[in-house]
Amino acid sequence: MRQILFMLISLFFLFSCKREKNQDVYSEDAKIVDINNPTSVAIEDFITDVDTIRLEVTDSSLLGDIHQIHIMNDKFYILDIKSNAVFIFARNGDFIKKISRVGQGPLEYIKINNMELDYKQKHIIFSDTFSRRIFICDEYGELVDVKNLSFIPNVILARNNNYLNFYAGYQKVYDSKEMENFNIHILDDNGKFISSLLENKTPLRIDVASTSCIDYDSQSEDLLFQPVFSNCIYKIDTNNVAHVEYVFRNKSEYKLLNPNEQKKMTYIYDIENTILEKEKEGYLLSWGSIFNLDDYCFFVMRGWNYPKYIYYEKATGRSVMIDPNKMTGNSALRQIFETTIRQTEGNYFYTSISSLLVDELVEKLPEGKLKTFFQNNNTVDSNPLIIKYKMKFPQ
Repeated sequence: MRQILFMLISLFFLFSCKREKNQDVYSEDAKIVDINNPTSVAIEDFITDVDTIRLEVTDSSLLGDIHQIHIMNDKFYILDIKSNAVFIFARNGDFIKKISRVGQGPLEYIKINNMELDYKQKHIIFSDTFSRRIFICDEYGELVDVKNLSFIPNVILARNNNYLNFYAGYQKVYDSKEMENFNIHILDDNGKFISSLLENKTPLRIDVASTSCIDYDSQSEDLLFQPVFSNCIYKIDTNNVAHVEYVFRNKSEYKLLNPNEQKKMTYIYDIENTILEKEKEGYLLSWGSIFNLDDYCFFVMRGWNYPKYIYYEKATGRSVMIDPNKMTGNSALRQIFETTIRQTEGNYFYTSISSLLVDELVEKLPEGKLKTFFQNNNTVDSNPLIIKYKMKFPQ
């Protein structure tokens, strides 16, 4: 019976996730993530083990905003796009160093658009779309190398002495058709394009980024990737082979896109927005973020206005959907939960709260550790505050 079930699933996804160059391998071990109707959850019962981190403020460490947070060797690496710099803090929030190399010189960048970590080499990788280069620094911020590219870099990950470049989804970015029509590009050690993975199924889309649909960490050299609007989530192993790791099975009142509908999805600023149209028609759009924790996977199904979250328990294969708009309990805690997740570690989530949002929330919070922390650490010249928490799987 089990073999028959897996055969049927494999046949279904053979048509919805077409193979390319024999690189996409569909395994019987692919895990089924059920999409159920939203579960009613009280925020006080859902968020647990809350901890707080105050980032030290000095003349050199004042942040404008937090775009990305990565963690390596007990240090936070924070990309602030407003100040066009990366800041290194100790885990307790003490300031260590600011990396800023803005300029027109051969060892300077124009604008950082993304930062990733190479955990194996203990390097930081910056992408500069304007100069078409990547900058590689050691874990202390000292420049190691600069690589000139023949294309606009987006998210660059180091992989087994090579690199992977993830296509953001914008049209006509690359001169090469093979790069333009595929989601993942394999580069050699010098940044030269070698080959590609996973055909882009939605070629008409513009300004719909797929790069948030990636998860990797220091514990595993495998990474998860979900093409925009796909119902398949791939694991990319160290040999750059893509296997379907998770597939969504719809058991809810929402509708999922079929392959033909996926290909027709577009978002062109001020012209077309089929994302919004489909959401109004009751579709659940698989366009969001993946977070692969120790015991769980957390999937963000990001529509245009009404995101949904799917929480999948690895040990049992159970999943629950959470609609933040229907969550009950303290409104300030719910608002914190809805802020962008910046990083995960173990079973913990990290988010950042701006000083303006703290002012808005502090009086609404219930008495306790979090409210006291906000009251004592938010000033006009404070950095965004880091909140660390776990999510309790609903019973």
